[in-house]
Amino acid sequence: MRYAVRLNLGTRPRLEWRGERLVPWVDRGREVRYEGVRYRGEVEVNLVGVWREGMREALWVMGNLPPEELLGVYGERMKMEEGFRDLKGHMGFAGVMSKGWEAMEKTLALVALAYGVGLFVLLRGPVRFSREEWEGILRQAMEVWWHRLFPVPPHPQEARDVRT
Repeated sequence: MRYAVRLNLGTRPRLEWRGERLVPWVDRGREVRYEGVRYRGEVEVNLVGVWREGMREALWVMGNLPPEELLGVYGERMKMEEGFRDLKGHMGFAGVMSKGWEAMEKTLALVALAYGVGLFVLLRGPVRFSREEWEGILRQAMEVWWHRLFPVPPHPQEARDVRT
C-alpha cells in the first residue's frame, strides 16, 4: 500500500536519519527532502518539508512514496478531504459524529458516498480533477446516495390515493 500523510511535529515524533535523531527544519520559501527516515524506530519513510510563502508554518509529509511524489499525492488527497468537508457543511453534516442512531445513519451515508466516488475514480482511470470538478462529482453522488438511503416519505396531505 502506498501512502502519504501529514506529520504533526507538535507531538514531537521520534525520527532518526542516518543513525542520528532528526529534528525536522525548513526555512521559509524552501523545501527539504529526506529519504530513509526511521519513524518511531519502527517504520522507514521518506519525509518532505515545505514552507511556502503565505503559510503560517511548514508542512511536513511522510510516506513510502518517492520524496518527489509525496507533496503531489498529499495535495490530491487534501482536495478530496476538503471537498468532503465542504459537502458535509453544505448538507448539514458538519458536526456529524457517530453518537447516536441518526448520526450513525448519516455516517453510513457518507461511507456509501465515499465508496461510490472511489468506484467512479477507479473506473475513470488515473485522471486529475480540479477542485470544482471534485465538488460537482461529490455533490451529485451525495444527492443520489442520500435520496436512495433516506427517501423522504410524502407528506400526508400531499399523498394521493392511487387506487383505480
